[in-house]
Amino acid sequence: MVADWKAPNFTFSGGSASSGFNMQNWTTGFLLSLLADVNTTVSGNGSQVTYTNALTFGGPDSIFAVGSFSSYSATGPQQGVVNGFTYSTNYFSAGSPSVMQVTGLSLSVPLLNQWAITYQPAQLEFALFGAADTMTGGVNPEALIGFGGNDTIDGGGGNAPQCEARVQVLLAGDWKS
Repeated sequence: MVADWKAPNFTFSGGSASSGFNMQNWTTGFLLSLLADVNTTVSGNGSQVTYTNALTFGGPDSIFAVGSFSSYSATGPQQGVVNGFTYSTNYFSAGSPSVMQVTGLSLSVPLLNQWAITYQPAQLEFALFGAADTMTGGVNPEALIGFGGNDTIDGGGGNAPQCEARVQVLLAGDWKS
């Protein structure tokens, strides 16, 4: 089971006034590397799992996943389904984590583990971004990319009058606003 090919929802937040989540300088390989890195610590139970690596550029990076998980090993669950996750990274602005929250997934844990072990970011990219995704930006400047599918991208934010959301939309597939 790859995924039920649901259209995930992405919400971006955090970062700094000069730098939010930037999909131009990021790939799904960042997620796979975090999962596979020997310096990543893993903790979890049947409904949630957390991966954290304190040795990443700019500060700790983490993935907090929800779903159904079982058969834990030192590298995390070996069975189950990921229904959503929150990814926090300091890569774009050291000390000011940018966050990507993803909901609406149905992704096989064994397949995700295989992609991490064999480093197949294109497979994860298709599973995450291959459908008609909805992306919502935050108050800080982001670069959001619409991949395949009939995507909806909303710059979002503007919560603070002095910090209006500036989103650069890069089209790598069909897109609608």
